[in-house]
Amino acid sequence: MNPETVNIQVHVTDGENPVSQVEVAIGDITSTTGNAGGCTLRNVPVGTVTITATKEGYENYTQEVNITSETETLEIILEEI
Repeated sequence: MNPETVNIQVHVTDGENPVSQVEVAIGDITSTTGNAGGCTLRNVPVGTVTITATKEGYENYTQEVNITSETETLEIILEEI
């Protein structure tokens, strides 16, 4: 039996503006944001996971989040170095 998974829309900003070309990852599930700062992580397992977001010129982002079957979006704010 496969564990339950969900697809999550991720939106990355600097607090005001979208940030493109950010690598977002939960384990080995990765995606890169486009010009509007968004991407989709597919088949994310339900439960507690660690999400990371990295881009040169910004502080690395790491956050533990609880993913449920109702989780559809995650907002990430990156701080410039």
